[in-house]
Amino acid sequence: MKDVEYPLRAGYVALLDGLTVGGKSIKVFDLIAPKPEETPYIIIDGIVPISNNTKDDFNSEVTVDLVIYTSYKGDFGGRKEADLIANAVLKLIIPTPGKSGVSATGFNVYMAKQVGSNNELDYSVTKRTYRKRVTIEHFIQEL
Repeated sequence: MKDVEYPLRAGYVALLDGLTVGGKSIKVFDLIAPKPEETPYIIIDGIVPISNNTKDDFNSEVTVDLVIYTSYKGDFGGRKEADLIANAVLKLIIPTPGKSGVSATGFNVYMAKQVGSNNELDYSVTKRTYRKRVTIEHFIQEL
């Protein structure tokens, strides 16, 4: 059995690299963005494989958390931008119902579905930072 995390993370980076939404380039980072990084950007926050092996195959159900960051000055803004980025990301990851737009070297990625979403807002003296977490589930089989 092989670890799917790196190949799947690389597949996400390859798929999302070069994404542009509303004329803005959206960067993708693994776990943390370099400081100071201007928003908007996406963090691949966590990949959790759950083994579903049979006596003949190495299978996993894998969840991937993506966190979209936007920020703004003042009292309003950022949420719509995060929603638009999430829509663009989901169209790439799930191009048609049940299908996966993500690939992982050494694995078949059979499906993708959104299984969760969460929104948070951080306040600071100079700006508001909006975070939208999107959780995707994949069924993956080792080749």
